[in-house]
Formats: sequence, structure tokens, C-alpha cells
Amino acid sequence: MAFYFLPINVAFDVMMYFLAEGVKIIYRYTYAIIKMNKDFIKSINNEGNFLKELRDVTKTMPDGVLLKKAAFNYNLKLEHI
Repeated sequence: MAFYFLPINVAFDVMMYFLAEGVKIIYRYTYAIIKMNKDFIKSINNEGNFLKELRDVTKTMPDGVLLKKAAFNYNLKLEHI
């Protein structure tokens, strides 16, 4: 699923972090994607094309560094899961 929404280099980073940290990294990156695209998500009128449109937006991200910083900026505790 990570390869569907992310550029290939970012998806490989997510997979490497997943092997090192476990499932928490999926929550971190999902939260970061939602936070970075919240204005776009709010502007979608057609729920049927939601995943396709979100994929198109995240695939055009210029650099995964901002996404990585946003993902690790969130203080994820066990009670958040």
C-alpha cells in the first residue's frame, strides 16, 4: 500500500523504518500525509475519487525529507494507537 501513495524512494524509506521500528512507522507516515494535505483533503467533493486524487497529490511530492520530518515530529505514544 505504501508504494501506491508514495514516490518510490519515500516508500523504500518507509519500508526500512517499518523493519526497524514496526507498525508505529505506518501511523507516523499516515498522520504526516494527512497533516500535509489537510487543505486538499477538505476540498475534495467527490468521495469516490478520494484515494486516486490523494495518490496523485502525494506522488508529486518533490522531496521526502519534509514528509520524514513531519512523520517523526509527531510524539506517538501507545495510547494514541
